[in-house]
Amino acid sequence: MSFNLAKVCVVLLLVTLVNPVFAQSESEEIANKVLSYINENLVTPGSTATLVSVEEINGIYKVVTEYKGNKIPVYVTKDGSLLFASQPFNTSQDLPKKREIIEGESTCEDLPKSDTPKLEAFLVSYCPFGLQMQRILTEIVKEIPQLKDYVKVRYMGSIADGKIMSMHGEHEAQENLRQICIREEQGDKYWDYISCFIKDGNTTRCLNEAKINTEKLNACMQDRNRGLKYAQEDFDLQNKYSITGSPTLILNGEHVSEFDFGGRTADAVKTLLCCGFTEKPCYCERNLSTERIPVGFVENYSITHPEEPSPCNCNVASITIEHVYVSDDSAKIMVKNTGFADLYVKGMIVAVNGVSCINNTGILLKKGEIGILQLSNCFLGKDCEYFDRAIVTTNCAGVSDTVTSKAYLTCTSTHLPKEEAKNNLSDEEAWNTGCGMWRMRGCKYGDDKNIKIRGYDPDGDGEWNSLRDACIFAFGISAGECWEKCCGFDNPELKECNSDSDCHWCEEECISKDVHCLLIKSPPKGYECKCINGVCRKVKKDSVDKTKLLEILMQLEQLKIKFSSLKTTALSIAEYYDSIGNEAKTNCWREVSLGFDALILKLNSITSFIGEVKENPTKDDITKIKEDIAEIRESIDKIIDKVFMCVTETIVR
Repeated sequence: MSFNLAKVCVVLLLVTLVNPVFAQSESEEIANKVLSYINENLVTPGSTATLVSVEEINGIYKVVTEYKGNKIPVYVTKDGSLLFASQPFNTSQDLPKKREIIEGESTCEDLPKSDTPKLEAFLVSYCPFGLQMQRILTEIVKEIPQLKDYVKVRYMGSIADGKIMSMHGEHEAQENLRQICIREEQGDKYWDYISCFIKDGNTTRCLNEAKINTEKLNACMQDRNRGLKYAQEDFDLQNKYSITGSPTLILNGEHVSEFDFGGRTADAVKTLLCCGFTEKPCYCERNLSTERIPVGFVENYSITHPEEPSPCNCNVASITIEHVYVSDDSAKIMVKNTGFADLYVKGMIVAVNGVSCINNTGILLKKGEIGILQLSNCFLGKDCEYFDRAIVTTNCAGVSDTVTSKAYLTCTSTHLPKEEAKNNLSDEEAWNTGCGMWRMRGCKYGDDKNIKIRGYDPDGDGEWNSLRDACIFAFGISAGECWEKCCGFDNPELKECNSDSDCHWCEEECISKDVHCLLIKSPPKGYECKCINGVCRKVKKDSVDKTKLLEILMQLEQLKIKFSSLKTTALSIAEYYDSIGNEAKTNCWREVSLGFDALILKLNSITSFIGEVKENPTKDDITKIKEDIAEIRESIDKIIDKVFMCVTETIVR
């Protein structure tokens, strides 16, 4: 059901119609007034519900409406003053007993506890208040991902004659089944799908956005031993807990109400769930929105987030500034959360003249994470002496860090006071420091030559050395390997390509054009920068398809096997003639065997050459290989002549 039927789609929800009481009329008149109320107040703008039928049952009217292909029953008193969102209970029948609730609101202490609590939300996919609850749960798992494992959406319905049923018709039943199959077999994409579906119910678009494997999904929905089996588990629990309204919350196996903790809001449901822990984890201290979440399908909805997340435990929180980069109009601060709490971090750069540059937006860092605070419109000057200090603060009072211009700094100026220049850093320390600077400067290829590292002067010339020097001294690797070692994690497409036009020559490497390059050059003489098997590579001009080499290698290996077998046969014949005392033929066949040895050595030589050129084989390389193979043919002719001599009666010496 996708129009906003009244306060909640739960057991007997009452909504007062436009007039508290109006005169009793015929059933059709009441039905039309109900329909007008629904179309004016409850359906999505631009859509309408229509009247299907009306009948009197047990002193009230059952009005069946049709909305977006679904037949939806509602119930109204004979005087038309009260509308029921679901079928009323028959008071002559007993219901299974639910958890006894203490009179008045439940408190956190009243709720059942578990080390691994489970909050189950029972609903149907087109109920506007079920959608509201899914929107709340989506907000919770997005803002506090750690709670995702403790939340499960279950669906209400039944199975009859091998077919899934739902209170609002076939369309809703199939959507329930669809969401059940995604939950069970593609669970990592469930919340992505739901966060899209609650906007407008566009299933096709949401399956695509959530990257759902539709083939697997359809198979699940059509397989009774999968989709219907999963659904039956939900329905069995629905019956066990005597659930009749959407949504209904079950915490650790008992009925609970979000209205005892503030109502239908993200913070209230989060609080309820966290009350189910034997010991509340630190992330439960995070405050979420207390704004009432909209019902039904809503494309855009307002959620007011707290300005800063609450810390888990400030006693174990700590933060360090890893690096600072300053230019004439901007700055960056690399910060690491070195404690055990999630921290909300803000930063400030202060110049010697007192001018400051502040990042007010801030970033959230989980424990162990490194993040970069971007500061703009700073105008701190181009030289290092303009910079005084960097300060980082957190939402934990007293947890902060400050560094001065003497530490972890690079800037656009290469000016460095001579009197400070002495080697205080090892090659590895210089690399670690400079790599962080390189990342903050955007990881431009070749920029490592321009990054001067304060305190690093291995050659003792009174000038700071570069990150390129540190890389070479520490690891002995090329410029391209230096880039990949430091920046490859940020841009894995270092050498990925689809065509030759995706590649260019940068410094000493053939790399992808997606990688920033300070100096684009032409390849060395005799080489080209080409896309080979999806990778940008330095290749010799006139290179050839490697499959030709593969064919040659396979043929050479077959020849080697044949020659080895023939060598064995020649030795066996030689041993026979030796046993009967025919020395001439014995020696003749041994010479044949040695001939095959020579052929095998020649084959190995060709194989070794192929190994040397296999990365970038040229036409000249293929020509040389063919010439070597031709020599083998000549050697085979000589062996044939020798074998003919061995088999004749008389051997000429």
